[in-house]
Amino acid sequence: MGALAAPSTTFQDEALSRRIVEGNGEPFEYAVGGQRYLVVYSPIRQADWYTVALIPTEYLYADAVQLLRSILLTSAVCG
Repeated sequence: MGALAAPSTTFQDEALSRRIVEGNGEPFEYAVGGQRYLVVYSPIRQADWYTVALIPTEYLYADAVQLLRSILLTSAVCG
């Protein structure tokens, strides 16, 4: 999943950082190193920081993909 950065470090993905800072708080999908993530973030206004979670979309969709495979298999066998 996402990396945790200490307050003294700078996040290296400038495009992602810009999108978070300029965003409206809504989650969005973003690719990092060829993998897609759902980015969820929230500002901490008193500290001028953001809490950020990068959740791999393949993890989010794994149950749905498994269910689809089961439905297709059942349809093929019973259909």
